[in-house]
Amino acid sequence: MMLTAGGLSLLSIVNRDILSLARQAGFDELESDDIEDVLASHREELTNEDLQQLTEHSPVDDEEEPQQTLTTKRLAEAFNLIQQGMQILVDDDKNRERS
Repeated sequence: MMLTAGGLSLLSIVNRDILSLARQAGFDELESDDIEDVLASHREELTNEDLQQLTEHSPVDDEEEPQQTLTTKRLAEAFNLIQQGMQILVDDDKNRERS
C-alpha cells in the first residue's frame, strides 16, 4: 500500500523535501536519485562483513576521562571571587544610588 498526498507518493514528497533542504544547505550537486539510493540502502539488511567494517571504523574511547567534582571548597572559592568582582563594581560605580 503506497501512501499518497495530492497524487504524489509520500516517498516522493519526502524525497523532494530532502532535496530542497539539501540545496538550501549548499549541496547543489545532489540529485533525487542520490536520495533514493540512500533511502533504499536503509531497507537492506546488513551483512556480517558490513557490521564488522562498521565496528572497525567506529571510534571507541576506551579511556575514560576522570570526572571532576565540584567540591564545597572550590564552590566557596568561586563565590568568593564573584563577591570580589561585585565589590569592585560597587566601589567603582559613580552612581552610588544605583549601587
